[in-house]
Amino acid sequence: MKISIKLDNKLFDKFGTLNKIFKINLSKTVKQLGGIMVGKVKGHITKGTGMWKAPIDTGALRQGIGMRASGLKAVIESAGRTDYAIYVHDGTFKMRKRPFMDITAKEEKRFIEKFVAREIDKEVKRILR
Repeated sequence: MKISIKLDNKLFDKFGTLNKIFKINLSKTVKQLGGIMVGKVKGHITKGTGMWKAPIDTGALRQGIGMRASGLKAVIESAGRTDYAIYVHDGTFKMRKRPFMDITAKEEKRFIEKFVAREIDKEVKRILR
């Protein structure tokens, strides 16, 4: 149960010597986007409605959402003391599923695509100056 944001390295092969700066800047973009997505997952846990609203007793599930970022990849996941997050997300034989990660990924897909496209466009314009 996680959301992964990963840019393909093939993109950088086309830019030759500018590759390193481009990669560094887009790595920062992926990390920034990962942070935004952590907030969006937490928001969906809090504001979810109907069938998929996650239970909020102590807030630990929401607080346990975090991000690992390395290079061109950011992973948003539940960590720490919320071992039960997978059971909330996927459900059990006694409890319906509340797929807060899947729903966030689906609802925010266009946002992620636009965000990355805008940042790549900025980098290309910077390179062409």
